[in-house]
Amino acid sequence: VVDDDGFYDDEFGEDFYDDEFLDEEEDIPLEDVNVGKQTSYEIISEKMMLEESKKLINGVMEFLGIPNKALAACLLRHYKWNRQRLIDDYLNEAEKALEKAGLSSMELETPISEP
Repeated sequence: VVDDDGFYDDEFGEDFYDDEFLDEEEDIPLEDVNVGKQTSYEIISEKMMLEESKKLINGVMEFLGIPNKALAACLLRHYKWNRQRLIDDYLNEAEKALEKAGLSSMELETPISEP
């Protein structure tokens, strides 16, 4: 039996809401909502991007003892310029990190002369 408010009375006397009386907009559970999560982006010039990439490359070379910029840049590109992830992987298993990037430890032993 449905009462005037759209509730069903079952045989135990409990009320159940009739689906046809639901609003068209459904409630969204809070766990499905990105509350307080924002991603911000900054537009930078090409010059600024090159400066930042050089800083990252030089920092990786210095910290990990990589002998040339080409290898450091290759590793950074493989790790999507995520310096911390590269360093963590490299310090845990250098050979495996190099292999993932398509490099070998032999390439680390021979510095490339830069023009």
